Amino acid sequence: MALERNRRISDTEALDQQREIDNLIKQANDPEKRITLMVLQQMSKSLYAINTITQGLEDKLIGVSEKLEDHTKMEEALMNKGKGAWWVIGAVLAAAQVIGVFIFMEVKGDIHKLNDEMVDDSAKHIRIDDRLDTVEKKVFH
Repeated sequence: MALERNRRISDTEALDQQREIDNLIKQANDPEKRITLMVLQQMSKSLYAINTITQGLEDKLIGVSEKLEDHTKMEEALMNKGKGAWWVIGAVLAAAQVIGVFIFMEVKGDIHKLNDEMVDDSAKHIRIDDRLDTVEKKVFH
């Protein structure tokens, strides 16, 4: 809004200056002054055109800058979400690994117990077989 108001003031001033130079050209009797005033008028018009173009570029640059800031904010938000997702994935994988190690240790302990029981059972079977052989020898011989 302030830019538009400043631009209007600048437009008004430029038009006033051009009218004033036009009036001076009409009033000038000396050809050198008239040529000088005409050159001045042309310079004024050129400066006005340059000023108009510069203000238009400024408006566009401000628009691009605002879009860039919005885009940067969106990218930062996306990056933060990505970082958060990696933290969650890391925590889930770490928890799964801890649970997996716990289960592995439990299963390993159970396998050792079963192995020990099998060894004990085998020893008992061997003793029973030895006793049975001894009884058979005494009974059948």
